[in-house]
Amino acid sequence: MSTIKDIARETGLGLATISSYLNGGNVRPQNKILIQEAIEKLDYQRNDIARSLKTAKTNTIGVIIPQIDDAYFSKVVATISSSLYEHAYSMLVVDFGLDIKREKQAVEFLCSKQVSGIIDMPSNLTTRHLDRAMNQKVPIVLFDRAMPGKDLPVVKSDNFLAIDLAVDHLVRNGHRHIGFISGNQKIETAREREAAYYKALAKRGIKKKTSYVHRCDYVQQDSAAESAHKIIESNPEITALIASNMITMMGALQAFNEMDLRIPGEMSFVGFDDVRFAKAYNPQLTIIEQPIETIARQSVEILLREIEHKEKQEDLIKIYEPRLVEGKSVRKL
Repeated sequence: MSTIKDIARETGLGLATISSYLNGGNVRPQNKILIQEAIEKLDYQRNDIARSLKTAKTNTIGVIIPQIDDAYFSKVVATISSSLYEHAYSMLVVDFGLDIKREKQAVEFLCSKQVSGIIDMPSNLTTRHLDRAMNQKVPIVLFDRAMPGKDLPVVKSDNFLAIDLAVDHLVRNGHRHIGFISGNQKIETAREREAAYYKALAKRGIKKKTSYVHRCDYVQQDSAAESAHKIIESNPEITALIASNMITMMGALQAFNEMDLRIPGEMSFVGFDDVRFAKAYNPQLTIIEQPIETIARQSVEILLREIEHKEKQEDLIKIYEPRLVEGKSVRKL
């Protein structure tokens, strides 16, 4: 088995330079090329277990998400993975299915693996699942949602702007009877987006009607479809519907199919998050696109600054703007 000394002999570089490269430090571009070529030629395999025992640093980041079988979360994980790879870090992903016990167990599992840091998308159903990691001073960044009582950096999308863009687009196209599929109000994103819906209506002089809003569990497509059914069936005057996340978008489309409702002829619709799906759907959906890649990469940057440079984030909350991508799912009245 080749060693770091073999790479030094092959490249003519010092051990300090090669060690810096292997640990994600700053190395001149030409030296990076030499080292990487030597690694491939010598089939060098870094012993991360021995290294972590010696340095107490695993160069592994724990990522906690609500569910893995979801296109939104899959995109988040893929972007985080790509960004970590650029910095010579690996990743451990754990999902918890909005189960409080599993959420706490996810943190305990990652702490037992001595991860260097954690990127967490909390359920907001508990505020104590991160206690062990915080007590062990594991650096943590919250993705997409804050946690009350926790002084931790948060990187998220502007939920109020997202829904305002959707409502504004519908109102400009003549719609005033607008339904909204919301979610569990313990979840910050669901809570903010529902508040944003009412705020956007008031801003445009439209009186709110609580029957136009129905809350699903925010994670199950069938639950979202049921919400869409109830909104439309109890309010036949509704001409448009807004989904507040990707699950609610898929649930609404399921309900439209089940009710044989045509888009946009019989129901105008604004979806959320998955632009590739929106473009492939017929008709192409008008959709709110969150800057997922930016949020994911910023989460990694903030976390690694704290891990590698002990640099605490002064501005605890970073909020990025979503945008409306116009398709053909909204009819002009």
